Amino acid sequence: TLKNFWEDLQAFPELHLYLLDKTTESNNASKSSSGRTIGDEHQRTVGAFFAIYWLMRIGSDGKDGFSFGVDQDWKPITRTGVDGASLYPKENRIKFRDQGNWDHFQRL
Repeated sequence: TLKNFWEDLQAFPELHLYLLDKTTESNNASKSSSGRTIGDEHQRTVGAFFAIYWLMRIGSDGKDGFSFGVDQDWKPITRTGVDGASLYPKENRIKFRDQGNWDHFQRL
């Protein structure tokens, strides 16, 4: 499951470095070399790992997870569960799920 994958990612101590969000003298959040906050960089990195997870599962629940995310129980939101989820913009996600060129993603 994605939750198990998230727990496995904790084995990488480098990810915890992002969470050492020290403040500068002006009390602004520390910035990375990209100009983003360290917290933003952490989210981007974890998001990239999650994208890899979903791409490896295209044949099962990967399309739904990649397109719609997960619910509070870490279960992929399915096409039929989109109406109950707070997705924005919902129509774009549905179109991506239904019309995305998943063969190209699999070739990655």
